[in-house]
Amino acid sequence: MNPEIPASYKLTSAPLNSSKKRKSTSDVWNYFTKEADQNGMVWAKCKRCGQPFSGSSKDGTTHLKNHWNSSKCKRSQKETGGLENPTVTNGNFVFDEGRSGLDLVRMIIRDGYPLNMVEHENFKILMKNLQPAFKLPSQDTLKDKILCFYREEKEKLRKQFDKVLSSSLILNFWTDCGKKSKYCSFTLQFIEVGPKLMKKNIAIKNVEYNYTGETLFEVVKVVLLEWNIDKKLASITVESSSENDRMVKFLERWLGDQGNHHPFRGQIFCIPCITYVINLLVKDGLDEIDYILHKIRKAIKYMSETTDGKQKFEEVVKKLNLGCKDITSEGVPLRWDSTFFMLQIALEFRQREAFCDLESYGCVFFKDLSTEEWDKAEVMHKFCFNGKKVTL
Repeated sequence: MNPEIPASYKLTSAPLNSSKKRKSTSDVWNYFTKEADQNGMVWAKCKRCGQPFSGSSKDGTTHLKNHWNSSKCKRSQKETGGLENPTVTNGNFVFDEGRSGLDLVRMIIRDGYPLNMVEHENFKILMKNLQPAFKLPSQDTLKDKILCFYREEKEKLRKQFDKVLSSSLILNFWTDCGKKSKYCSFTLQFIEVGPKLMKKNIAIKNVEYNYTGETLFEVVKVVLLEWNIDKKLASITVESSSENDRMVKFLERWLGDQGNHHPFRGQIFCIPCITYVINLLVKDGLDEIDYILHKIRKAIKYMSETTDGKQKFEEVVKKLNLGCKDITSEGVPLRWDSTFFMLQIALEFRQREAFCDLESYGCVFFKDLSTEEWDKAEVMHKFCFNGKKVTL
């Protein structure tokens, strides 16, 4: 319902240049904003449609009341989504367009919203109703603001690194499921005054799937120079492999050529990545029961990809009151943690005798697994569980 300004209201306001300013207590000022221009003229801006009127106390407020209750102003409200701008009751509030623009940039970055969000009609309506004075940037302007914010934050981080005496670089690799791309993340660890251990992600680089030690060294070198931390590198943590070992040798040779500029004269500690070692152990263990995993995946595929299988599975879940348990994930062979979760759900269903009920519905896939094979799967699940705890 549109608020109506009552006919009986009392005005107790004074001009802005009066020696004794008094608060405007008329109901009108809940719906208009009083502003003064460069020439000293006082204006009353409608919070609903934005139209300006004379705000001088000499002109009274009847014209403002008439405008607010007019069909023209109410029609403007419908065009902007049917919402009115909230009345600011805190007299100390000052709208800062720069700060609001920065808040928008941070929201886009941290929550991963698309850049074209600022061009969505409903978002425009929302922002106009929240604060008519805020001008939404275009998509291109927003992109420029994000890049500017990135450069400013990067410079702050560089200055923070300048105060660090030594640091440790951690390299982590991962591959997409299709083995088409490989990535390397660079994380810097250092100690601040306190002492306080700090960790910052400084880069993610695309590397060749079958990279060489020399090509990886060039990538590492670029990151070190970009952040000006080449003379402060004390150790590097990386997966154990022949090419990574070659990369470290190239790195030590390059740092050694800097002479006394490097505090350790090019010598750095190379620490094998414990997570990588554990991952290799777990993958080797899963390879031992690969034929068992194949049988489990075959059964899951039947229940998740066929209409008949889905229906039977849902009936068993409902009968045994298993809630929203999901066994439709077959696990990604390249990701042992997903295989771990697949085993975990499958073993839980077996303990609840869900598979026995599935057999009565005609699903005989799980019947192919013997008791000995289930025991091996349970042992492997416990092994994966311990590995996951260590790598968290």
